[in-house]
Amino acid sequence: MRTAPVVIAGAGSTGSALALLLARRGIPSTVLERREQPLMHPTAHLINARSLEVRHHASPPPATEITALYNQR
Repeated sequence: MRTAPVVIAGAGSTGSALALLLARRGIPSTVLERREQPLMHPTAHLINARSLEVRHHASPPPATEITALYNQR
């Protein structure tokens, strides 16, 4: 059985950003998501500019892809 000191509920914008930031600092985490398949588009009605800034600083390529998906709406 795999264990982690942090369990994150939801792989949405906040959950995935948190998992990314923790991994960058060497802290293992487990993300729990209720969906079995990834969504093909974001479900957030609004993504805070600061959230995108933090995500971009942590990992620029995924942040660019997320921004591009959001701008397609």
